[in-house]
Amino acid sequence: MKSKQKLLIMIILFFSLSFVVSFLTIYYDDNGYVHVVFVNGRGELIYVKSTNNPNDGNSPYVFGKSVVIAENSPMNVDITVRGETPYIGYLTSLGSFDGLNTAFF
Repeated sequence: MKSKQKLLIMIILFFSLSFVVSFLTIYYDDNGYVHVVFVNGRGELIYVKSTNNPNDGNSPYVFGKSVVIAENSPMNVDITVRGETPYIGYLTSLGSFDGLNTAFF
């Protein structure tokens, strides 16, 4: 994927979100699909995946329905994808192993 296309996706996501985003990360899998994780203004950790993988540089990405993974302002969010499965790690509290969380879809 070209860097201009990646930047365009980030700009479109930024302006299309109707609320404040305090964290955003984007992962492109091997098949060209985009996985997005962000914390919205209500402190919810949200995951959404593109439903298409255009590779012509002109077609827009289309995204499916978003999923609320966690509430209460999770921290230190990270995402990786193996095959077609996204794994999202995050903390819900500091100073305890009880705060370590993983979600996958």
